Amino acid sequence: MAEHCSRVCMDLEIPFHSGRPAQSIPARHAALRRARYRYLSDTARRIGADRIATAHHADDQAETVLLRIDRGTGVRGLAGIPRRRGSIVRPLLGERRSGILAWLSDRAIAFESDPANEDLRWARARVRHLLLPALRQALGRDPVPLLLEIAEQAAQTERWLSAAGERLLAGACPGRGPTDSLRPATPREIHALDVWRSASGIERAEALRVWARRRGLDLSSGGTRAAEEFITKGRSGGRVLPTRGLRISRSFDSLILETTETDRPGPETGGLELYREGGHDLTTIGDRSFRVRWTTNAGSEPGLRESSSDEPGLRPAGAAGRVALAVGREHYPLVLRSRAPGDRIATSGGTRKLKKLFGERKVPVCERDRIPVLADRSGRVIWVAGLATAEWARPSPDGADLVIEIENV
Repeated sequence: MAEHCSRVCMDLEIPFHSGRPAQSIPARHAALRRARYRYLSDTARRIGADRIATAHHADDQAETVLLRIDRGTGVRGLAGIPRRRGSIVRPLLGERRSGILAWLSDRAIAFESDPANEDLRWARARVRHLLLPALRQALGRDPVPLLLEIAEQAAQTERWLSAAGERLLAGACPGRGPTDSLRPATPREIHALDVWRSASGIERAEALRVWARRRGLDLSSGGTRAAEEFITKGRSGGRVLPTRGLRISRSFDSLILETTETDRPGPETGGLELYREGGHDLTTIGDRSFRVRWTTNAGSEPGLRESSSDEPGLRPAGAAGRVALAVGREHYPLVLRSRAPGDRIATSGGTRKLKKLFGERKVPVCERDRIPVLADRSGRVIWVAGLATAEWARPSPDGADLVIEIENV
């Protein structure tokens, strides 16, 4: 595909740039997408480009809405892919795939298709080739225009909410004007607590998300709820960490919002890679540092049951622990990381989202990003420290082929 793009650019006398990641990236949509955009941003800066244009179209938008509904989302998620975000523009977002292909065909312009688009192991491919056709058959009409209308209305609502959030931030922080959204974000702001408490819950939630987004942080719905609860009920001197990189504390009648370097997300590759040769290393998950040691071909090592939060062993807060697993060579390299959107684990009771698992075990929201999660090379979750082991990775009574020891530093 890169060769095809290179030939087209050469024919049109357009400069062509390509590259490969310096290190392996987990085969997960989120990690691969972040790596792509990071490369595009780096290249744009290097060549002096002020816009990055992508080829997302209307059918991509409809698929994105369905994917976000599947994993649970709010208004901002239903808005789908924005037409513009910073330097990124999407000029084809209003065009259907069929129309683009017809335009190319009429002009005898050759194109290539990404084989991954046909691979049903990917959720987007399943939505495209299985779910959308099923909806079309069930509804008796093309579902894409309906999904696009949902996205457009959600985008309008999101813009209104964002403006309301900006107004709350401006009113709560003396000297912060409504045009501050155009200025560089500061790492720390002191706000009037009474202004936050007098606002509605939806205004508080959106103001928190606006503040976090401007600083490159992703605040989940659970993190937003934890922050809201602290704002309305937290005591002076207390604090909450609703997501990595964001700390909210209270000092008498002031609310302090600040970014924290130790809580920022780790590298795009996502945590520590574990190879079959075994080894030991240090890693940071959330704001916790861990010492990790792993050995393979354990042979007679007995299979160990994971410890729950009510049992001795590795608790969600991160005490020392040890687990034995049965993991074949086809799953390596493994990655020890924090949780990621859409993570699920296959237990004896069925496949569950980690979000649901944390809720069932009553793990505080501020602790969830600190819990080590072990995944295989495809992103499939093997072990959630102290909480669950994938049923397929449980060792037989005769022994295990991988033992992991982990402790706080």
